[in-house]
Amino acid sequence: VNAYTKKDATVYYEVFPAKHLPQVIAMETDRLANIALTKKDVTSELEIVFEEMRMRIGSNFQAQQYIELEKLVFSAHPHGRPIIGLEEDLRALSLSDSNHFFSNFYHPENALAVIAGDFDFNATQALINNAYSKLQSHQTQRPKFAPPPLLSGEKSVYLKRPVQADSLLIGYRAPDLDDPDHLRLSFASKVLFGMDSSRGLVRMVREKKIALSVGADQDSYPNGNLFTVSMNVRTGHTRQEAQNEFDSLIADFIREGVSDSEMARVKNSVTYSMLSESKSVFGFANWLAMGEFYWRNPDKVFEILNRYQTLTPSE
Repeated sequence: VNAYTKKDATVYYEVFPAKHLPQVIAMETDRLANIALTKKDVTSELEIVFEEMRMRIGSNFQAQQYIELEKLVFSAHPHGRPIIGLEEDLRALSLSDSNHFFSNFYHPENALAVIAGDFDFNATQALINNAYSKLQSHQTQRPKFAPPPLLSGEKSVYLKRPVQADSLLIGYRAPDLDDPDHLRLSFASKVLFGMDSSRGLVRMVREKKIALSVGADQDSYPNGNLFTVSMNVRTGHTRQEAQNEFDSLIADFIREGVSDSEMARVKNSVTYSMLSESKSVFGFANWLAMGEFYWRNPDKVFEILNRYQTLTPSE
């Protein structure tokens, strides 16, 4: 049993023997119907969040970099705030605030339930319909925000911390999830940074030894995405050297394109990764949930995998 939060959803999940499915559904509906938060609950959970902040952000230079980058790119838009929240907001959080948030967002009309495993479909569907139909539901009141702002030019921020070597984080506004270029950028990212044989790792870490590590990450939200490249600079080299080598790497990639062998390696890597994750019940449920949540199509992730296989070097 665990949970995690993204920018647009909070996910609760359980892995359990199939015979306990009725009890789990009963517990989940009971959580929605009968939760009774107290001031002590809120205070206790906030202490856990603050400890997590200290551990994951306060002692993590890379996390601090990413938070500053999001603030720089998204300004006042919600994507400019860390998922864990801002300390000043959390310290001002009241029991009333918590109850209002729960009553507004935690109800069947705003929930997606995904079950994967060994169960009878018709019997389980009837079980869920019976359990959740008894719960009160209403229209969720959502705050309205303007679209994330576009960047008008290059922006930089410098953080000084007592660390042994420089670290460089470069961010770009990335295509929206439904934009065909989102998948193409994902593919290019794997060619450059996503495998042991990727160009960035071979060139910057193994051959020129400018960086200790190089990696990339791409958001997958309907809008307001970031594509980031991170580099831990090797002692004896500078952030500017890493920046120059990165610029040269991208220029060479644009000029040379993707080779047939790189195309094959990335396609094999993506297929292996997705199939490996879908071997577990949780991994398979996660793919179904993502497809339904973003596209109202539980098979969408597998359609994307098929699309990966048809990408061409010119794309």
